[in-house]
Amino acid sequence: MVTLAQRGRGGPAATLVAAGVATVALALGATRLGSGAAATLLEVVLLGLIVGAVLVATALRPVSAVYLYVATLPFLAGIDRSTLIPLVRPNEAVLALVLVGATTGWIVRWTRTGTLPRPVLYPVDPPLAAFVVLATVWPVASEMLRGLTPTGADLAATLPMVKLAALYLLVRVTVRERRQIETLIRLIIWPAATVSVIAVLQTLGVTPVLQVLQTWWGSQDSPADLQERGTTTLGSPLATGDVLVIAAVILVCCAVRGLLGRRERIVAGALLVTGIVATGQVTAWISAAVAAAFLLAAFPRLRRGWWRVLVPLAVLATAGIPALAARLQETSSSGVPVSWLTRWDNLSHFYLPALGDFHFLLGVRPNSVLPAPETWRDVIYLESGYLELLWIGGIPLLLGFVWLSWAVLRTARDAAAGPDARGALGQALGISWWTLIVVSVLDAHLTLRGTGDLLFVLLAVAAGVYPGRALTTAGPATGPTPAAPGTGAGEDPAPPPPRSPSATATALRRGTDVVVASLALVVLAVPLLVIAAAVRLSSPGPVLMRQRRVGLDRRSFVLLKFRTMRTGGSDAALRELIAAELRGEDTRVDGSTKLADPRITRVGGALRRSSLDELPQLVNVLHGDMTLVGPRPCLEWEAPMFPAEYAGRFSVLPGLTGLWQVEGRSTLGTLDMLRLDLDYLHGRGLRQDLGILLRTVPVLIRGEGAR
Repeated sequence: MVTLAQRGRGGPAATLVAAGVATVALALGATRLGSGAAATLLEVVLLGLIVGAVLVATALRPVSAVYLYVATLPFLAGIDRSTLIPLVRPNEAVLALVLVGATTGWIVRWTRTGTLPRPVLYPVDPPLAAFVVLATVWPVASEMLRGLTPTGADLAATLPMVKLAALYLLVRVTVRERRQIETLIRLIIWPAATVSVIAVLQTLGVTPVLQVLQTWWGSQDSPADLQERGTTTLGSPLATGDVLVIAAVILVCCAVRGLLGRRERIVAGALLVTGIVATGQVTAWISAAVAAAFLLAAFPRLRRGWWRVLVPLAVLATAGIPALAARLQETSSSGVPVSWLTRWDNLSHFYLPALGDFHFLLGVRPNSVLPAPETWRDVIYLESGYLELLWIGGIPLLLGFVWLSWAVLRTARDAAAGPDARGALGQALGISWWTLIVVSVLDAHLTLRGTGDLLFVLLAVAAGVYPGRALTTAGPATGPTPAAPGTGAGEDPAPPPPRSPSATATALRRGTDVVVASLALVVLAVPLLVIAAAVRLSSPGPVLMRQRRVGLDRRSFVLLKFRTMRTGGSDAALRELIAAELRGEDTRVDGSTKLADPRITRVGGALRRSSLDELPQLVNVLHGDMTLVGPRPCLEWEAPMFPAEYAGRFSVLPGLTGLWQVEGRSTLGTLDMLRLDLDYLHGRGLRQDLGILLRTVPVLIRGEGAR
């Protein structure tokens, strides 16, 4: 078995570096831009570039949506709403963006293949769906049935569970291969290790770290307050502890299976343990202790040598001494942390009375945050996971959580039987969920920043394995490629295709096609409807003409155009014209090679002169049969007539525009068009394509070469 330690690290490392650079660039850039029209314009341009790049990347490779979200989660989840983006947290915006990109990619692939993957219902899906409904729809409905009006805060309180469900679905349909799972493991562990470093530096009082955290991740806290606990970029010591504990559990489960190298295990483990101590959060330490107990119970080999790690753990814990000392100073005379006394005071005075009179049966309201009556704090939080379930959805929601927990633990058990990366994540899911069940007595962990996200990612990966389901292997399938169908008897064989462009150029070209075609169809929706109505009213017949054309590798496809002619008639004159042009005859009349066809309608003539009849081919571009720039697709009966030396034009996708359109259009004959196709192939590149696109617009506006 090939382990993670033996695989190349370029992919995950590149993703991490890109995510880190983007995060730092956004934070520092926002502080440097200042205000004013120029700064606002620059912000819009930068945001547009980032959004476009993310959409293209996730549309081309949907699994990158999961990579991007998971890698940036520990750094963006702690930024409050409206700090960088109005109304939402940055990680919520990232999830929405990557979902749009991945969905666009799936739609495009569906339009190309015409088939959709058959949905598979996993055993965990029914209880998960029930829990999501009970945590979102039921609390609002219950509130309305009791004569109460849900507030904006109530509706907003249901969104985290919707986000987790969307994340679960995204991971379910994208992460399928072992290599993808292995990449995902590192994208969980190493960002968490980075957060550990931040926690240590924060509790040690490193000024630059405190300043950055105060600016973006703790605007209401002073540097002294920030130094007391490791809130880090997650904005909460509790959330930080959860993320680090889950990452540590994953690390141990991978190490036991031999999926990580020894050096990587030591470095990552040291950082995670140090970070957990540096959080200064008692609940985080309890979570770590509970998780460690479950790890020892799950792996007998760990129980045999547990004493060997006591000294290293003690040494690593020294980095968290400042946080530990601060916590010890916050204990009461009875030895109980002062925050726990405050917690009990909140429960006994505000929450438990409200749950009385049988309100715990149906729940109180979706939002568990209450306004504080004192002046020294603004709000009060319900710090008990099970009481929060009763507060939000009553007994039905609590029973839903029990059912979900049973299904999750069963799924984790089945997945943990595997010796590979998915088995490691299944084992980590089971241990982490048991830890969640225990510590939810003290705090609501499931919807914490980062905690629920990681748990649902693990659940989605583990759910893909149950008895009878096979795991796909990494990498694309290999084998002989079927030959392209011929185009008729007597056809000259196509020469070998030209040198293939780089993978980066191909991906960028396809991404550009998808983004531009999608945006164009949205922007031009109203003009397209107007044109369609005009075509329909101008003459009897369909609005769109569907015509068989020859594309890449001489494969036929259906090209879409607005109908510009009356139905019926013969194309014998056009065939004769093309044959004459291929013999080298000059067929131009009044400077144009096009026939004055009496079948062209008045509306059709206007559409042809402006080339608006070609707009439906944006659908062909989105489908993947065409690209934005390339040779024009020829008719099926034209292809066998072309001389063999021009067969190279079939080695690339046909284009919506090309050299023929910008060099003369109908003033050039068929042989001239074929020569221009070869010229395009010799200089084909992204720069040339951009130049042709920029030249196309003025040519169409001026109507040059049109008839």
